Amino acid sequence: MVGVIAFAAGCAVGAMLVIGADDDEHESAPVREQAQLRSETVGDAIREPTQSPRISAGGTDRPSGRALDLADLHASCPSFRDVVDAECLATLDAYFQDRPVSSGILAVADTPVWHDVFDDPDSVRDGTVKTLAEATCDVANGEISRNPGGDCDARSMVRSAVLLRECSRNHASMVSYDYFEQKLSRIEHIADNGIYWQRRNVIEEEVFRSAWLAERCSAVSADVMAPLYRFEISADDIYLSHPPDSFYPDRPLEDHEVNGYLREESERLIEVAARLGDAWALSEFRGDAAHVDRLFEVNPTQAYIHEAELEIEKVRQRYRREHFEGLDRQQAERLREVDQRYPRVVSIRDWGRARAAAIVDGDKVERRRLESQDPLAGLNDDELDELRREDREHGDERSAVYDEFDRMRVEIRPRREHDERIVRLTYAMLVETEAKRTSTDIDVMALYERAAPFSPEDIETARQRASAISLLRSQNDP
Repeated sequence: MVGVIAFAAGCAVGAMLVIGADDDEHESAPVREQAQLRSETVGDAIREPTQSPRISAGGTDRPSGRALDLADLHASCPSFRDVVDAECLATLDAYFQDRPVSSGILAVADTPVWHDVFDDPDSVRDGTVKTLAEATCDVANGEISRNPGGDCDARSMVRSAVLLRECSRNHASMVSYDYFEQKLSRIEHIADNGIYWQRRNVIEEEVFRSAWLAERCSAVSADVMAPLYRFEISADDIYLSHPPDSFYPDRPLEDHEVNGYLREESERLIEVAARLGDAWALSEFRGDAAHVDRLFEVNPTQAYIHEAELEIEKVRQRYRREHFEGLDRQQAERLREVDQRYPRVVSIRDWGRARAAAIVDGDKVERRRLESQDPLAGLNDDELDELRREDREHGDERSAVYDEFDRMRVEIRPRREHDERIVRLTYAMLVETEAKRTSTDIDVMALYERAAPFSPEDIETARQRASAISLLRSQNDP
């Protein structure tokens, strides 16, 4: 396990700084000193000593062969939060259109780039609809087709999925300065100036990408962005109180509901493309155990990455079952005991909730009935003072119960997080070994960063588990 040793020996301190940076609430002296070096305008701070050449609407004036950088985006888009003009859009196009739509630990050779998504979206939509209508393209769960053939256009489905996912998001809100400031506040405490600017440049690029996507999505036709309605998507899947309008034709969906539906359709399209064997879709789709078992036959390195996520979810479910659910039951019982000591306060509280529900529902009859039974009517000042005292005591006792059980949960969480890190470390070793065996390009250090921090004892525990999993997997392989 060369990766874990190298990481632990040479990169542990730096990784812990990066991974744990958001949890450090204390500003060090170096941070205060370096803060003076940080300009509020990233474009000013990241430019080279000589002014970066501007880019005209008709093309670029930069030296031939030099890649665009963030300084070029600032130079061409000085007011991008308010307006993206022709020059700015041309620069954003040149910067983003050939970049991959996503990047992960595992390099995927056929990762779509942005121009794949926005070039000719009408034909992409047609290819997607045709594939969904083709019976031979309907691959069952737990199966991955290596040669679907026919009219199964998995790549069109991938392009449609990314388009629906990105163009159903509110990118305009992610361009605002408030959003930028909020993101910056999470990294201001980082003492290392190099790491700080690395993180800040990532945030800058995200904001510019959102501005660009907002422009590109606005140019996509409504026909292309219309829901496909080819999947069984429930209201619960998209947090709706009503089914989509294909089932409720008299109630048109609101904009935010349409966007929620489109995002769910995007996930389903990626799932279908993954079953059709598209490499990028396989890297994106998070299937169940049956899907992961089949993935081991196609891409074992990717399968280990996905199996790790399933195992982490098992850890969380175990802690919910063995610890948190029990605490929830105990807390509920203690709260009931508190309520039983204050029957009058609880009765008035329940009456108030019922009245509020009647008002919200517009039930005037029920509201009048409840108001005719007002439990506060006829009470004198002394009785009202006594009731207020009981209400304060009741609230204080309930708060004490909540605080007590919150402390218990806080004490349990570090144990759960440690168990999750062991899983991540175990599978980092498995992924590293499999990647070497198959000569797969992978970011090994990122794998171990996700598991940090870990101790020598953790490394030994993970090594033993990885050996056991690898042995079991080899015995189960045909």
